[in-house]
Amino acid sequence: MSNPKSQPPPKFTPLPKSNNQGSPSLASPRQESSSPGAVPVLASPRATENVATSPITSATNSLSPRISTAITKVEQQPKKEESSPLAGNVTRNTRATSVNNKGAPLTSLSPSARRSTVADRESAMKDDHEEGSNRGNDYEDRVELDEVAKEKSYQELFYFPSDDIKINVEKRQTKGEEAEIEKLEDKTTGTKGEKCLSASTVECLSFFRKSWTTVNFNYFEYGGGFRLMEGIVAELPDTESTKVDSKPKKGLDVELLKEPNPQTRKEEKKLRRKNRVDIFAAFRPMKKEKFDVTDDRYDSIKVSLPEKETTRFLIDVKELSFNLGPIEPLFGSFYLVDLKRKLRVSETFYFNFNSPNLWSMLDKSGRLESNESVDKETTATSALFSLSYKSADIYLVVRVDRVIKGEGDSTAEPYFKHAGLKPKEKQKIEKEWQGLVAKLGKFTQPFVWGAIPLFSDKGDLQSGNNIVINDLAKCRSDQTDEKLYEMIRKKEKSSKPVPGQLKFDIIPIPSLDSIPGASSAVVLDPSLVPTQTNNGSKVIREITEFPPNDLPISSSTPCLNYVNNLFITLDSVNLTNTKLSTVSAKGSGEKSTTEKAEKSTSVSNGRNLCVSIKIKEMDTDPNTPASSDPSALSNIYGDNHRSKFVKTLYSPTHYHNKKPTFSSEFKVKIPPNLTTRHHLLFTINHISVRDKKIKNTENVIGYVVVPLIGGESENASNTITNNKLIKDSQYVVPVAGALPPNYRSQHAETAIKWYDHKKPIFSFRAKSVSSVFPQDPNVATFLNVVCEDNHKRLLGSTTGLTSTVELSRVMLAIRNSTPDEVFRFFPVILSTLWKVLIIHCGDESKQRLSIGQDTLQIVSAVCGVVDIVSLASTGKKARNVYLSTYVYYMFDYFGPTGTNASHIKLLHEILVVQFNTALRQSATDVVIELCRFAWFIFDIIIKSMILYLQGANLLSNQNNRKERFSKTFMNDLKVLLKTLRYLVRSIGSDGAVLANGTVLPTPLALDLNKHVSFFLKDLLSIADRGLVFGLIDDYISRLDKDSNLNPTLSTAAIKQEPAAPAVVAAPVPFNGLASTLYSHSAPSSPAQVANNNAPNSPHSGSVRHFKVAMNVMKDVKHKGGAAGAGIDDNALTTFKFTALRIICDHEHLNQLNLPTLVNNKINWTLGDPIIIAQFWKRHFLAGLLLNEINLSLSISINDQHSSSSSSSSSASISNPPNSPTSNATNEAEVNIKRGSKIVLPSQAYNNNYTSSTVSRLSAILTLRDILWKHDIDPRLNKVTTLGDTTKSGREDSFKTRVANVYFPYILILLPKLSILDSLDAVEQQSWLICAVWILKNCSHSLVLRKWWKTASQTTGIKQFFSLLELIIKSLVSGINSSTTTAAGRSTETGVNISSSNHSTLRLAAASNKNSHVNDVLKREVMFVVLDIVEEFMADFERQLNTLVPLSPLIDPLFRIILSLLQHPTSTVSFLTSLFSTLRYFIYSFSSILFKSLNTSISGDLCYELLRYCNYLNTNIRSQAASLLAIMMKANFAQTKNFNRMKLQCTIAVSGLTQSLTSSPSSNPSPSNTNTNNNNNNNNSSTTSNSKFENLESSFGLISKYIKDQFPGQDSGQSVDVLMKKLTKVLTDCAQMVEYGYDPEMISDLYYQVSKSYAVDSPDLRVTWLQNLSSYHLDNNNYDEATQCKLHIAALICDFLGRNNNNNQNNFNTNGIPNGREYFEGVAPGISNEPSGLITNSNNIKEHQEEGIYNEKIFSPLGVIQFLSEAIEIAYKGQLYELILDIQNFIVDYYVKNRQYKILNSVFKNLKETTERLVESCKNQNRFFSSFYRVAFYGVRWGVELDGKEFVYKDKGGVRLSDISNRLKAQYEKKYGSGEI
Repeated sequence: MSNPKSQPPPKFTPLPKSNNQGSPSLASPRQESSSPGAVPVLASPRATENVATSPITSATNSLSPRISTAITKVEQQPKKEESSPLAGNVTRNTRATSVNNKGAPLTSLSPSARRSTVADRESAMKDDHEEGSNRGNDYEDRVELDEVAKEKSYQELFYFPSDDIKINVEKRQTKGEEAEIEKLEDKTTGTKGEKCLSASTVECLSFFRKSWTTVNFNYFEYGGGFRLMEGIVAELPDTESTKVDSKPKKGLDVELLKEPNPQTRKEEKKLRRKNRVDIFAAFRPMKKEKFDVTDDRYDSIKVSLPEKETTRFLIDVKELSFNLGPIEPLFGSFYLVDLKRKLRVSETFYFNFNSPNLWSMLDKSGRLESNESVDKETTATSALFSLSYKSADIYLVVRVDRVIKGEGDSTAEPYFKHAGLKPKEKQKIEKEWQGLVAKLGKFTQPFVWGAIPLFSDKGDLQSGNNIVINDLAKCRSDQTDEKLYEMIRKKEKSSKPVPGQLKFDIIPIPSLDSIPGASSAVVLDPSLVPTQTNNGSKVIREITEFPPNDLPISSSTPCLNYVNNLFITLDSVNLTNTKLSTVSAKGSGEKSTTEKAEKSTSVSNGRNLCVSIKIKEMDTDPNTPASSDPSALSNIYGDNHRSKFVKTLYSPTHYHNKKPTFSSEFKVKIPPNLTTRHHLLFTINHISVRDKKIKNTENVIGYVVVPLIGGESENASNTITNNKLIKDSQYVVPVAGALPPNYRSQHAETAIKWYDHKKPIFSFRAKSVSSVFPQDPNVATFLNVVCEDNHKRLLGSTTGLTSTVELSRVMLAIRNSTPDEVFRFFPVILSTLWKVLIIHCGDESKQRLSIGQDTLQIVSAVCGVVDIVSLASTGKKARNVYLSTYVYYMFDYFGPTGTNASHIKLLHEILVVQFNTALRQSATDVVIELCRFAWFIFDIIIKSMILYLQGANLLSNQNNRKERFSKTFMNDLKVLLKTLRYLVRSIGSDGAVLANGTVLPTPLALDLNKHVSFFLKDLLSIADRGLVFGLIDDYISRLDKDSNLNPTLSTAAIKQEPAAPAVVAAPVPFNGLASTLYSHSAPSSPAQVANNNAPNSPHSGSVRHFKVAMNVMKDVKHKGGAAGAGIDDNALTTFKFTALRIICDHEHLNQLNLPTLVNNKINWTLGDPIIIAQFWKRHFLAGLLLNEINLSLSISINDQHSSSSSSSSSASISNPPNSPTSNATNEAEVNIKRGSKIVLPSQAYNNNYTSSTVSRLSAILTLRDILWKHDIDPRLNKVTTLGDTTKSGREDSFKTRVANVYFPYILILLPKLSILDSLDAVEQQSWLICAVWILKNCSHSLVLRKWWKTASQTTGIKQFFSLLELIIKSLVSGINSSTTTAAGRSTETGVNISSSNHSTLRLAAASNKNSHVNDVLKREVMFVVLDIVEEFMADFERQLNTLVPLSPLIDPLFRIILSLLQHPTSTVSFLTSLFSTLRYFIYSFSSILFKSLNTSISGDLCYELLRYCNYLNTNIRSQAASLLAIMMKANFAQTKNFNRMKLQCTIAVSGLTQSLTSSPSSNPSPSNTNTNNNNNNNNSSTTSNSKFENLESSFGLISKYIKDQFPGQDSGQSVDVLMKKLTKVLTDCAQMVEYGYDPEMISDLYYQVSKSYAVDSPDLRVTWLQNLSSYHLDNNNYDEATQCKLHIAALICDFLGRNNNNNQNNFNTNGIPNGREYFEGVAPGISNEPSGLITNSNNIKEHQEEGIYNEKIFSPLGVIQFLSEAIEIAYKGQLYELILDIQNFIVDYYVKNRQYKILNSVFKNLKETTERLVESCKNQNRFFSSFYRVAFYGVRWGVELDGKEFVYKDKGGVRLSDISNRLKAQYEKKYGSGEI
């Protein structure tokens, strides 16, 4: 297909308003009023399909009784549920069209025909309505509605462009045969020109001459011909990076601090849409995918036919010379031979380098005939060769001839003595040659020969310049070709080389356009027709190749041009011991002409023999000179320096040899009007060389007559009855001594005298290269018989017609023909068969071939030809490039036109019926072929339909889609597709198991499904789209539904009959009959094979074709058991989505979906399932695809949930009302076969998927690729001028209209999020990227916001936000649910820092290290989500601002905002927009933030903003600090204090600092600490400062701003104090990083941080003490770790005691110490703890809700918990005495609370402890800690350490040297080796 990259702008034809004023029905998608009063029927998916409802035609009478009975039964049978489509027949009505009386092409439909067509259409719609598959059938009516016509700016989205399909006519260049045909004249009948030709020749010539008509889909590149590729996405600019400062701001962001207003909101919206990219422009699949086009049917059609793989090279002869000098004329020739195969593989090329003087000598010899001139074409010295194969056995053989002189040895002697010749001797030799040439110049003799290999052993062409052959040896008299091959192989020479050389160049030619010097040369084809005509004298001749017969078919070339040559190679003649006698005619007294010419000549005198050749059309006197013989044709190609065509030509003469061997080759142009009279006449001549007495040097001594064509010789006439050219073979024939006039007549036979009793003594070989006369007798007979019959029938003749029996026989014989010959002639054969179909099946009133019997032979013949051509396929694709090229270029016959053709059915109408009939009634091997080559038949049908529309002037007008084709034709299509659907299902993955165990394999079904899908796709471009939608719906929705899988299939059994083989059809069960046919086609014994392959065997062709059919199919399985195995679900799912992928990849998918304005056409209040159904009705293809996607997810739900309620629930959601799967039969449930293997259509991640996985992957990859193409389709970038001009264009773009169509996809996903969340990352990415594209591009105001505003419950909106959260998690953060689960676990301390559910998301995001999504796509996805968040907040501001009860939507909304904040690599532009959104959020929902009991929202927001306050990017830092300041102002505005913000900031800083030190090691290092910081803070060290310097500066800005806002108020001062305290905490944490090498210093810093929270954050103080305890445990400091736990318990007791005294605590503190002083015995340092815990509060409950302390920790049970942990640690450190003291607290608590059961366990533990204590004291095996005094000296230590002394504690048993070395190694990490 020709599809230029740059297409002209489309031309669109708006349709006029419909005359129908009725409004479309808004009922279910299946409801349609096709006629007045019709009642809509909601049919079941199992609704009956009508196969045949009209009477059977008269063709039934010609069927066999069994067939007639079967059809009658089918008629009488009532309708069955999903009955088999493979039985019965279909009535075909004539086409309702009109033609003019002059036979012009069809132009329009008559009014009556139009009315008939409308009635047919209404009836068809009614039938479809009853069928239950009329969804989308009203498409053509809806296109004509006012709502479509009114949208002027969107017409391109609704109507196909007027130039959608373009028909081009390419005029072909002929080979000059017209002039030759005009000169033809039959001298016996007087007919001239083309009338002299046979019907088959006329058919061939008309095919060669006719122009090629191509059909081009101008917009194909936007559909199936578009190849998805991963585009190159540029990196984000540096200005987008948060690591780089760009124009840093000083202080807070002034603009951000302003309160938002409508104008700023508009500006923010514009800012968000700036520099955005398309979703799929930045999309990259996680795994490498191969993006194949869905429609590659025209990829290989770039020229008229694909060039076969050939080795093309040019041989340019430069010089032929001998050392003796140019003393005589020399004639060179060369050709190619294959030594291994022992044959010639090219014709002979003749050349010479004779000087003008030598040619003048020759001209005087009579070498040229009278009136003959030398043509330029015969003076070439350059030859262009083409070889179909490479072989080291191919040699170039060179021969040189000379004018005959005598014995070779004596005449060649001067060449060897050239150096010693004197000038006079040389002059004498030259003079002798002058006289000899004058006498014998027209006769030559072999002189020398040579040979070189063309290819190396590796198969490389041995090309080069100035290649020299200098070992030219003399030719032997007995040198046959066989001896020559042997001599070359053995490298033998007949004699020593003659001194001389042949010099030439061998130049490889990659293509015909690269011939060197062709611009100044004439390039001639083998028929001497110029292919390139240029100015210049150089001539280059193409040489004919003779490919060996054992090469594959692909080495041949189909006949597309006129070529008609015959090559005759002489071998030998044997006149030894044979006397020549005078020959007289019997009963005549006259002497013969021979006797007159030469009296009593004996054969002993005939020893200088040569052979001449003529081609004659009459058997006149054979001795008439050729120049004066009118019956001799100038059809012999001239050799050296001759005319292009001559009447006779001579072979070289062999001197004194009665049994000469020849190597001469004659090239003959076969007359196109070949009859039985045409023949070759060879004359054997004796040449008198030395006898000067004889004047005539040429004496004829024998004749050989060879007819060119078969037939009876006595009745030579112009009528050809056996059009068989002489076969390519070797012939040995007798020689006649003399021939009388009319020597080919019967009565002359007795007068001819033969040599040696008519023994064959003359040998030659014939090789024809003809595109008119086939070599195969079956092909020749077919063309001759069928073309002649077609010609007579088209002329209306009633006499001399071929019988149907004979027609069937010759068509059946095609299958037994030579594959190479069928391949060469397949274009003409197929064109002939189309005419046979129309002639014999087009006119039912004059039906000649019976339906189901003889017509099957036509289809079978087509299959046979297509099957043979498919053997030439070079790739693995199902479509053969030769057949595709035939359809695209050569096929142009859709039926006869004219007055007499109005009642004749067109080819596409006939093919649909015959295809269906053949599928039902043919033999199984033919059915297999039909399935394999269904694509070819479909392409023929489509092109025939288009050509018909063009001829009827209906193609460019889009107003008449309903009237283009009749209802009968569309019904026939429906029945055909039903049959094909059955076959696809029957030969699925498991296939239809035959009785003999054979299984029809999967690839056949896969290909057939693709062929059907392409056909349906093409129909959308030309037929009534509504009716085609019905066909698509019926095919797709029923492809995997339960039905009768074992129907009756009427199949043909081949039987042999003596008179005429016929095909007899009978209804037989498919499995049983198929096994019978397979047994027929696959004989089991050698004898049976031989018998079946016999020439007259009916199975001789079927065996080979069946084997070929089975060879192209893979994985043939053999199963035992009964037939009728189930169909594999994976295969059916693949079939379905392959079909959807192909059909939905239509270049005008947008128009087919009819994306009209949604507006009020959708009732948003009816619930999601109804909404989906409404969309489906309005947008059929998108709805069908989304429904199948819905079903695929429903299958997954059924797999995951075993409960019936879940299954039925999902089914009800997934199946819209009136969909093919929405009935009480629960059609949504599909039986799953676990473990089945299938390979997905294009991208297969794994081939071990279950059915549900295959379904899901097939579904989402199909949708993803379709949306991908929408996204990059330049046609959708257009923005209309309608709508709100303040918007950026998204709401008004074409892409928006298209995206609206797919909005139900979002509704489908919402109830199935659990499925999506459980998918692997690869599959999940595809599902979610589709949702993102739809959400970005759909109209938010007309679709998305309409939906959520009218949602009846909040569940859908919650699910929607869960979908957004999943999108962020997968596409932005790049994590799975498993990652989230692992990251969301709480810390070992049991304390959640933020007391919020959102911390899970934070920690999950923190775990992200390797994201699979590029930054550009991440940025775009976040912007899409942010846009939605903004609009949702605007729409639901009032609903969200409710405190009692708290809105259930606020938490999902904030989770989305928080997820966006937590992304680690957000860009500057996105963060700027996000911060603007947060400002709006803070101002709009401040009461939720600061009055709600839920503090998690404000807490998490503070944490994230503080994190951004530490960024290196000044602008980001400034904006984050500004938002914190805004939050503080809002807090004060709501509560008149900053309490919540102070507390949440404190908690947030704790979280940030804890993340810095949360994973300490026993020997921490700065590198480890930095790593922890990077991972947990979601940014690298270049993004944020690990020392929190930036955060401290942000605190300063916030403090200053608050003090400025609240001057002189305590509130402002309290904020300043808070900031200073937080700064101190940050400083201490920064020092932890700095002193990471010093564990003692880190312990001190931990303790200092914990004390900083003593005043107002007891919860955080406990957390840091626990962190300190964990740190000590990591370093095995059990004493210190135990003290930490005891201090926590003491502080809790102090807190409980003080608040209990104020009656603010409801805890039962009985048994709990009332203060920390009670712990001084076990924790001596407790008195040093600060006493600033919150006490005397007026509302302890409020502090608890604010998160100041955790009631689970600050309780009596909390005290016991920490005491128990202290005992556990002390036990590890063998501190048994301390354990006894601690246990006293626990015992006292349980005693006072009377918990004796627990007390029992406590005493058991005490008993065990005391036993251990006794044992250790006895054994003295405990090592207590050692203490060492350590002093630091030196200025390098700094002021803090220089001169200071410390007491270090270490484990018992540690020596002084050990601790000294440890400290030395420890500090060398900081100061360097050797510095300590």
